[in-house]
Amino acid sequence: MKIFVIDDEHFMRESLKAFINQNYPLDEVTVFDNGAEALGQLYTRPDLVILDYHLNLDNHEAENGIEILKKITAAFPSMPVIFLSAQEDPRVAADSIKYGAYDYVVKNENAHNRLQLLFKKIHSYNQLNSKSGWHQTLNIVLTVLVAGLILGIIVMRIMGM
Repeated sequence: MKIFVIDDEHFMRESLKAFINQNYPLDEVTVFDNGAEALGQLYTRPDLVILDYHLNLDNHEAENGIEILKKITAAFPSMPVIFLSAQEDPRVAADSIKYGAYDYVVKNENAHNRLQLLFKKIHSYNQLNSKSGWHQTLNIVLTVLVAGLILGIIVMRIMGM
């Protein structure tokens, strides 16, 4: 999977990147210290975004995570976004879900366990989608082949062969 981590705290970004690289070495992790930079790279279509609420450590005018989430879900409604924040305010958690977050995880001693469970679910979903896509392609190819065969038989009968 291609994963974006958006957090203004350097330690948290690098900690998440290390966690993902250790547990999912085939995944590609890109880190951003602000939402605007990450939004500019959304065209690369990450499979998952991990997003913090407070994104204004260096820039007090920066948009918060909810504002970034709204922009992500407006552009890519099915892109899973895990909101990972030290905010324990239930309103922030409710807003993140309301605006399309896949889940809300509080930064605490259980955060990595919760992330691991969510990663497993998202990996399974992506694998299932990948297989489904392959089956759809195979069905199209088979349909074209059968249609060609039927058309060939019809042409042969018309031509009297």
